[in-house]
Amino acid sequence: MFAATLLFSCVALFAKLVSRLGAVEITFFRNGIGIVVLLMFFNYAKTKKFNPNKLNLLLFRGFIGTVALIAFFYNVAAVSFADAMTFTKTEPLFSALLAFWLMSERLDRAKIAAILIGFTGIAAIGVERGAQMAYDNAIGVFAGFCAALAYTTIRRIKDDFDHRFVVLSFMAFGTILPILIMLLATTVENGAIIKVFVMPSLYEFWFLLAIGILSAAGQVLMTKAYFGAKAGIVSTVSYFSILFGVLFGVALGEALPSLTVFLGMALIVLSGILIARK
Repeated sequence: MFAATLLFSCVALFAKLVSRLGAVEITFFRNGIGIVVLLMFFNYAKTKKFNPNKLNLLLFRGFIGTVALIAFFYNVAAVSFADAMTFTKTEPLFSALLAFWLMSERLDRAKIAAILIGFTGIAAIGVERGAQMAYDNAIGVFAGFCAALAYTTIRRIKDDFDHRFVVLSFMAFGTILPILIMLLATTVENGAIIKVFVMPSLYEFWFLLAIGILSAAGQVLMTKAYFGAKAGIVSTVSYFSILFGVLFGVALGEALPSLTVFLGMALIVLSGILIARK
């Protein structure tokens, strides 16, 4: 999981370096290249589980996962790298709430306290960054919510589909949906997220290639981690992404986060660890 976290952090770093292309286009290359890589290693002919009655949930997982990825890549480009990596770790907060609302899981006092701690951390970062960053910060939190919805959906279909189909549905949606959005952008004015396709330079293409390959490798390593160890331990290790966010941000020339932002980060990490232990 540590290796997967490092790879995903590198993916985010490379996405920031090619951010002029736009979040949608980066998502397209990330998944299009990822599909090719995964098909080289996954043998879909030998999959055993496929429940057509839950196909709608499988497709929804692919859709909402793609939305989460687009929001994440937009956030990476718009805010400091450390902030963007921190907002990705709000997913456990929303996962706990969604499990309560959608799967009738118990939400005891300790877990409620952990969720409140996490949202206090989000508020601390938001207040420090100011109103001018409210929209971009909200997109980062929205990415965490969509990721939580995607993971909650996986929990509902894990016994109905082989994990390879789940990964493939995500990659397929992550390739097709960006194409449709970029086609739509040809008929409307370019916005913050909806943009027309921009031909990447050779320099940018190498970064896009790395994004696709490292994303696929990180996905495989993360899956192996969750299969080989307790989810609480694996989730805790994943919080190293915030440390990588701070280090990579400094390498990009960004200032160290303020004490208030560090406090917000610490609260989000603490809440996630508490939720994972429960």
